Amino acid sequence: MKINNKFSFITAAVIMIGVFALIGCDDSEETSGSGSLRTLPGTVTVTGNRFVGQTLTAEYNGSDIPITYQWNRWGNALNNATNREYTLVVTGAYSVTVSAEGYKPLTSLVFRVTAGSPDEEPDEEPDYGYYIEDIDEIIQLLEDSASDIDNPIDLPVKINLGDMDTDDWLDLLHAINDSEQYVNLDLSLSTMSGEEFDPSALVEVGGDYIVSITLPNAAASIAEASFANLDNLKSVTGRNITSIGDDAFNFCISLTNVSFPKAAIIGVAAFTNCTSLTSVSFPEAIEIGERAFYECESLISVSLPAATEIGKRAFYKCESLISVSFPEATEIGEFAFLGCESLISVEFPKALSIEIYTFEMCFDLESVYLPAVTRIDDVAIRDSQKLIRVTLGTISEVDFSSTAFSALIGDLRDVYFAAGGGAGTYTRTLPETTWTKQ
Repeated sequence: MKINNKFSFITAAVIMIGVFALIGCDDSEETSGSGSLRTLPGTVTVTGNRFVGQTLTAEYNGSDIPITYQWNRWGNALNNATNREYTLVVTGAYSVTVSAEGYKPLTSLVFRVTAGSPDEEPDEEPDYGYYIEDIDEIIQLLEDSASDIDNPIDLPVKINLGDMDTDDWLDLLHAINDSEQYVNLDLSLSTMSGEEFDPSALVEVGGDYIVSITLPNAAASIAEASFANLDNLKSVTGRNITSIGDDAFNFCISLTNVSFPKAAIIGVAAFTNCTSLTSVSFPEAIEIGERAFYECESLISVSLPAATEIGKRAFYKCESLISVSFPEATEIGEFAFLGCESLISVEFPKALSIEIYTFEMCFDLESVYLPAVTRIDDVAIRDSQKLIRVTLGTISEVDFSSTAFSALIGDLRDVYFAAGGGAGTYTRTLPETTWTKQ
C-alpha cells in the first residue's frame, strides 16, 4: 500500500497527547447548549512497536475515574477494539480515543503502522492526510469499521478508474457493497482514461451505501443517469465538472448538497424529483435543461447568475421556491414555474417573451419584473391573486381586458410598461377595475 503523505514512526514509540487539566481554573470547562463538558485531565500514551503483528498499549494517567478506550483506523472506530491493548493485524493510520462520562474525549495523534520490522529507519516529519491506493487495504478498512447512514466511513481513495469498467473500480464497488458499510467516497485524486465520469455499475453495485461522493479532479462531465435512483446519496462534489448529463441525479431523494462551481450545462431532468434539495448554486451554468429541477418540492433558493436559457418545466412544481432572479436569461420555456405555489417575486431583466403557463398556479406571486418583455402569452400568468406590481417591456398596445391581464385581478394595482406605444405606469384604486395612466 502507498500513502501519499509520510508519517514518522519510532520503535517502541510513546505517543503523547499534551492535554492537561488546568487545576482550579474554570477554563477546564467547555460550555455547550446542553451544559458544560470538562476537559479530561491527564495524558494518554501509546507504547509498543508500530508494526503488523505487534501489540500496542494505551495508558491513561489522569484522575481515578472510569474510562473507556477506542482504537481507530483511518479515522474510523474499529470493531471490538475497546481494550487497553490492541494487536495490529493490518497496516494503516491509527489513533486511540479515551472517554469518560461527563468529559470531553481525548484522541491521540495519528500514527502509521507498517508491515516492516523494528530495525527500519524512521520516516520524515509526519503529515496526517492520506489516500488509500490498495484495494486490499480498502477491504480491510471496511471489515474493521462500523457505520450507519448518519455516521458513514470516510473513504479517501486514489486508484486508476480507467474507463470506469476496470478491475479496480469494480473491485471498489463490490468491496463497499459486500461490506454493507456506508461511506463518504472521495475520488478526487483518482485517475481516469477520459474526462467523462460514467460509473455505470454504481447504480447496481455499491451505490446504496454511498452517502457522499467527491468526483475525480480529472472529470469534466457526468454521464447520463449516472446516479439515478440512489436513495441514500446526500452530497456530491465535482470541482471541475462543466456538464451534467440528462437524468444524472434523477430521483436522488436524499440529496441535499450539490457543488459544481464550473458546470455550464445542466441536462434534461438532471435533478428531477430530488425532493430533499433545498438550495442550488451554479455560478457558471448557462443552459438549464427541460425539467432540470422538476418537482424538487423542498427547493427554496436558486442562484443561476449566468443562465441564459431556462428549459420547459425546469422548475415545475417547486412548491417551496420563494423568489427567482435570472439576470442574463433571455429564454424562459413553457410551464417553467408552473405550480410554484410559494413564489413571491420574479426578476428576468433580459427576458423577451413569457410563454404559455410559465407562471400558472403561482398563488403567492406579488411582484413580476420583466422590463425587456415584448410579448406575454394570454395564459402566461394566471391564478396569482396576490399580484401587486408588474413591470413589462415594449408592449405596443395595452389591453387590460385581454386574458393575460384579466387573470391578474386580485390585488394588482400597478402596471409599468418600459417602452412602446403604451409606455408608462397604469394604476387603479381597489376595488375599482378601471385603470388610469399616470
